[in-house]
Amino acid sequence: MMAAGLRVTLNTDDPAICDVTLSEEYYRTAIAHGWTLDVLQSLTQTAAEAAFLPEMERAALIERIQIASQQSDRMIADEGAISPRLPIEEYLNTQINTQQT
Repeated sequence: MMAAGLRVTLNTDDPAICDVTLSEEYYRTAIAHGWTLDVLQSLTQTAAEAAFLPEMERAALIERIQIASQQSDRMIADEGAISPRLPIEEYLNTQINTQQT
């Protein structure tokens, strides 16, 4: 759908019923599709843009997400030039291997 230019968001059903969190949904979907941090950040940005919030609250949420994305990109770069464009599974494996050495 994203390749077709549709706005895509990732959501959960009722976590109490489905026993899954939004973080788990992001992780599972990223692994299943080979998505990168950039894709996950884009999904989060799109979700904020579509949020049912008053305009000023939505704008503040979008700004917070943009700042957090920039901070995570800087942290990743500072940790050893691991690209946010690397599929999440490869990134996590790299992190685990780095911590074990």
